[in-house]
Amino acid sequence: MRLLVLLLLLLPGFAAALDLRGVELGDSCDKAVRVEGQLGSKPKSDITAMRTAGILGFEGALNSRGTAAEILYTCSEQPGVVSHYSIAVTVPDEASALRALDEAKSDVIAKVGPPSSDSDLLPSPQREQFMRLGARVWIVRGLDWKTLPTQRISILLTHRNGLWTVTTLVDGKHEASDSLSR
Repeated sequence: MRLLVLLLLLLPGFAAALDLRGVELGDSCDKAVRVEGQLGSKPKSDITAMRTAGILGFEGALNSRGTAAEILYTCSEQPGVVSHYSIAVTVPDEASALRALDEAKSDVIAKVGPPSSDSDLLPSPQREQFMRLGARVWIVRGLDWKTLPTQRISILLTHRNGLWTVTTLVDGKHEASDSLSR
């Protein structure tokens, strides 16, 4: 029985929460501050002021190659607890953006399995609808995971004002906001 429980915990899609930086949903915001400090990230503003506002922002390296990232934690829904986080990487060219997208996608797939939705794999009418919507909000590609019972994971590739951004969003599940699969 213990072996079965251990196997379920180790298989993609069965983990309790996605941890991309050492912080999971439900962890304390103090832990987010500690972890980002250990990773060498710099606060975007005064920590006390950010805690009061319920949003913690950091600039730091995403990987060993030093890719710069902006990391945001929302701590306002349940004070003192991380209820949402995002990791955004902004680059000047499409090739770098596609590499960052592949890296982000691979990181999430390794932890929770394949996406539930991928805008590149949508049937033609849905793909056309996505592209029309995406053009209005600068979204080039979107991936969505709904495999965990208590959270939603999305990766968006956007292009605006000559810059490309790959954003990984981890949030508690909100059924009303499940837009990629529609």
